Order: sequence, then structure tokens, then C-alpha cells
Amino acid sequence: MTEMIGKTLPASIRTGEGLRNLLFDEIDALREGTGDRRRAITICSLASQIISAAKLEIEYEQQQSLKGTAERATIADHKPSTLRLGSGRR
Repeated sequence: MTEMIGKTLPASIRTGEGLRNLLFDEIDALREGTGDRRRAITICSLASQIISAAKLEIEYEQQQSLKGTAERATIADHKPSTLRLGSGRR
């Protein structure tokens, strides 16, 4: 399982991979009988909201990249960065 520090998540979990790991850890805990149903529901709800926000960010970037031919020329040079989830604030 992903190790939790107190009740906050370490900053390294704020990626798509970290979110998937957290969700699968919760599924495993529920299957093993060690998970808390309310906590799992809360995590799933928050994960859904995070995914929706990430989709909006991606759609916005795609729309911005389609504006104007001058901008299209620079898209080929643009290397997408890892999408970081959250503000990084604790």
C-alpha cells in the first residue's frame, strides 16, 4: 500500500500514476477487509473531481494550440510536460 503520512498525501502522489496507485490501494484495502468504506467513497469522489479538472485543462490546452497558424508552427516544437495534479500546497 502507498504509505500515508498522517492524513496528508506526499507531494509525489500528485500525478496521474499516484492517483491510480491510491485508488488501487483503496480497492485492495476494501478487499482485504482493512479499508474504510466512507474513506474509499470520499477518495473516489475527490479522484473524479481531479480527473474532471485535468480533462478541462487538457481541453483548454488543445483549444489554445489550435488558434492561429503562427501558433500551430510552434506546436511541433512543444514538448508536453507531465500533468501535475493539485497546487502542491498542503
